[in-house]
Amino acid sequence: MKFAISSLRETFTNTMKLSFIHYFIVASALLHLFPRVYMMIIPHIARFAAFVFVLAPIAYAAGCSESPESATPPAPMPPASQAQVRVATFNVHRLFDTVCDSKNCGGKNYEPQPSQEEYDAQIADIARSIRTIDADIVLLQEIEKESSVVDLQNALSIYPAYAFGECGYRASLDVAILTRGTIDAVETYRSGYSYTDPTGKPRPLSRELIRADIDLNGIKISAFTTHLVSRVSDPTGARRRAEAAYTQQVIAEFAAQNPQRFIVFGGDLNDTPTDTTVIDLEKDGILIRDAKNLPPATVYTWGNKVAFDHLFHNAPLSPHWAKTARICNDNPATGLGTSDHCALKSTYTFPLDYLGLSR
Repeated sequence: MKFAISSLRETFTNTMKLSFIHYFIVASALLHLFPRVYMMIIPHIARFAAFVFVLAPIAYAAGCSESPESATPPAPMPPASQAQVRVATFNVHRLFDTVCDSKNCGGKNYEPQPSQEEYDAQIADIARSIRTIDADIVLLQEIEKESSVVDLQNALSIYPAYAFGECGYRASLDVAILTRGTIDAVETYRSGYSYTDPTGKPRPLSRELIRADIDLNGIKISAFTTHLVSRVSDPTGARRRAEAAYTQQVIAEFAAQNPQRFIVFGGDLNDTPTDTTVIDLEKDGILIRDAKNLPPATVYTWGNKVAFDHLFHNAPLSPHWAKTARICNDNPATGLGTSDHCALKSTYTFPLDYLGLSR
């Protein structure tokens, strides 16, 4: 805006200079060649002079004054010594295929059985949502089968690699990772989890905790995702807290073994920033929650009520390097696309030499 105002002033000044030059040239020619005509147009010349010397400066001053906003410079692009990585988490909302694996589908049963047309429409809708998110790495929740991840990959055609975390029981809703980079290794951690609830019943990790080691244009990233047990299944939150504690332990051990690795973690944690579940993920200074300095309402992801979806990065990266925002429909209460969740996306800007890289 400041540049535009400066340009306008320069144009106005140049125009005034030309007007004075043209005036004297035309006036001199008329005076010598057509004296009578010159006398007839004197009133018009007087009106023009009044505009130039009185009205035009007023219009110039009124039209070109700067507002406070105009002084704000545009956001700078990352310099050559920095890189940006965009990571998002998105609960797609109950993506089931057309096969009834539980043998009890439809109606009030847990597993629906969509028609092929309905399934294709949901795949297309989720693919549109992921394009809208526009991230380099997308952490996904609530996908029944690996074949559906492949269907999404084919519908998108911009994510050449994926990882899938399968729980292994019928009609499970699982987690996945899509990336624009390549995946060097995948690790799952569900089998290492052990928890006994207050009734003495052993409980497995409700969904897989998966890690994908990603190479994104030479940047090595380890991305973790999971989906903690729901509030319906665990109203006291004891299981969620235990699952979160195990997740934090896994990531802390990995970070200790890989001190130069860029680590991100995200997913649907079914708890809010003020719950112990989320707070404890930052204990020991291993992880930082990306949106911790933002007003809670700006990152509500489940309807327009609470923040259940979260992103974290490893603490050696300064918190100001993460810029986080939710991505929703025009009405955030309706989620993104046909999902009941909005997506959460972080853009990380960091020095290449943090990872020993150069451009």
